[in-house]
Amino acid sequence: MRGYLLAQGGRVRLCSGFAESYPPQCAQPSLDVLGYKLLEQRPLYKLHAGVTWTEEPVKLLGTIADGTLTVGKNAGA
Repeated sequence: MRGYLLAQGGRVRLCSGFAESYPPQCAQPSLDVLGYKLLEQRPLYKLHAGVTWTEEPVKLLGTIADGTLTVGKNAGA
């Protein structure tokens, strides 16, 4: 899957885009992401008011079930 990552309060989401706000909010459609630590991967990201997000789209590999993308050990950004 390809999209923008947004993390807030321990929740990581893969977003199709961002709503026009600052800090951004996830636009729909979006998926919750499990098994991916945004800050540990160190993609290009921004941080403001407790929200962390990528400025460029990323590609994650994994499985989707019930609106959640679970990434494996080989997932990358």
